[in-house]
Amino acid sequence: MPVATRYFLPIILRVALRRDAVRIPLPAISRRPALAGLILGMSLFSAVIQYGLWAIRPAYTVVNASRQVGADLPAEGVILGGVYAPALSLENELPAVSFFSQAPPAAIRAGEFTHLAIDVASPIRSEPPSIEWLAENFPAVRENTIVAGPYEMREFVVHVFQWHPDMSNQP
Repeated sequence: MPVATRYFLPIILRVALRRDAVRIPLPAISRRPALAGLILGMSLFSAVIQYGLWAIRPAYTVVNASRQVGADLPAEGVILGGVYAPALSLENELPAVSFFSQAPPAAIRAGEFTHLAIDVASPIRSEPPSIEWLAENFPAVRENTIVAGPYEMREFVVHVFQWHPDMSNQP
């Protein structure tokens, strides 16, 4: 549960549900359409700004990474697994098995994939990269795998590790 939800939601609910809570009056019925239009306009404006910033300097990092994976890995005998597997197989013929990075270890052991796409660097400071969780549960991942990357996808750095059958049999 996010920190904001865990700490601020109970406080907000306590204040809102108090009997002597301050009631905020709604605007007059004649002004409500204008208020709704203003809120909708601000939402659309923010979306246009976000698209405009991307259109000024478009970044096709997912497309480029997918094409590079297709060039780096053989076309036959490779099945990508992991959170980034579907994105890395968009521009090539590689099959992908998607699962969350912190899936139960038993689910990862049962997965039928030959390569694992995992982020090793994350722009989200409060969330460690998936490689740390994977290395805790499967220590051989960092020690005995061949890296077929790195690939930059947006601001995440993703490596493609070769998955050996003996790694999935770890305790």
